[in-house]
Amino acid sequence: SYGKTSIKNFIAHLLGGSFRVYATPRSVNTMAGIIKDVNSSLPKDSEFYIVEAGARQKGDIKEITELIHHQYAVVGKVGAAHIEYFKTLKNIKDTKLELLGSRRLIKAYIYKDLEVPKDVYEERFPGNFIEKRADLEGLEFLVKFQDSYVEFKSSILGRFNIDNLYVAIKVAFDM
Repeated sequence: SYGKTSIKNFIAHLLGGSFRVYATPRSVNTMAGIIKDVNSSLPKDSEFYIVEAGARQKGDIKEITELIHHQYAVVGKVGAAHIEYFKTLKNIKDTKLELLGSRRLIKAYIYKDLEVPKDVYEERFPGNFIEKRADLEGLEFLVKFQDSYVEFKSSILGRFNIDNLYVAIKVAFDM
């Protein structure tokens, strides 16, 4: 998949205005990296610990899930990154969906084209938004909340980042 680090950072930034938030640094996303981060860097007063989970083989994300027992999950768009390890896109998707195995999972934000078990409470993304502008000056888009749209502007470049920002905004709104 791709966009994991960006989505993690967007969520941390948005929640950081109202909560004590700590996110795994840089692209720390392996079991060993997360354990080291928890033991050496995670502030005890954190209200939200935002973890990026990466994988090189089937079972990697399941192992991380069993360690952190998260309540919310974001599974972004899946692409052919690391196809050399997984051999097929189906294997990549199945491994990414191991994130849904947390016994404390309340809600998952799932990229629109992924199939998930029926017992998962989910919100699909990108959802209801209107793109106004995506150019060299940044992004402008509207996101629907209940019956009205809210405008968002960002100096971040790349139309694809609307999808990543959209899910970060939805997560932050739910929190």
